[in-house]
Amino acid sequence: MPTNNTDNPRLRHGGGHRVKDHQAIHLVHRGVCVIEELEKRIGHRFQNANILREAVIHTFEEGHVERGARSNTRLAWLGDTVVNLCVSEDLYRLLERFDRAVLDRARQDIVNEDTLALAARSLELDRFLTSSRGAPIPEDQMSTGTLEKAFEAIVGAVYLDGGASAAWALVRKSLGSDQASSFDSFGRYIGQPGQ
Repeated sequence: MPTNNTDNPRLRHGGGHRVKDHQAIHLVHRGVCVIEELEKRIGHRFQNANILREAVIHTFEEGHVERGARSNTRLAWLGDTVVNLCVSEDLYRLLERFDRAVLDRARQDIVNEDTLALAARSLELDRFLTSSRGAPIPEDQMSTGTLEKAFEAIVGAVYLDGGASAAWALVRKSLGSDQASSFDSFGRYIGQPGQ
């Protein structure tokens, strides 16, 4: 797949075909299977690629979504819970000598709009986001909130398609929540007496 192409691939209507054992439509843009490219970025091969497609459909105003149109809002809602549960479990194990107040602060350091937006950028999710009509999301509208929602939606999609272990793997790869040494913010917790 091209890595330095300035023409960003987007998920679009039409042009679908089946690839091997996939049950859902694979969308193609200029000869590149966009679903497969996104799967490689995420590190999960979807059994139902329609879930992944929905995860990158962004809407700015829910009240103006066309009847029957899909968006990533519901998946983001689910993904928000999945991300928080995964990070909470990791912190519970890593910071076993600390109380809830410290755990809360540590989780806020890891799970916030900026860090999730950065995780979305690292996966290049901004290359794949479209409106409900299939139009690319302009870069000047690619806010941290939009990217945060996209990352949460992708996590929610992976959770639905592959289960908790697949979603946990994506969260840990993106946020490093299972490796205390990889997160600067843990410095003020690790090695200190419990509170």
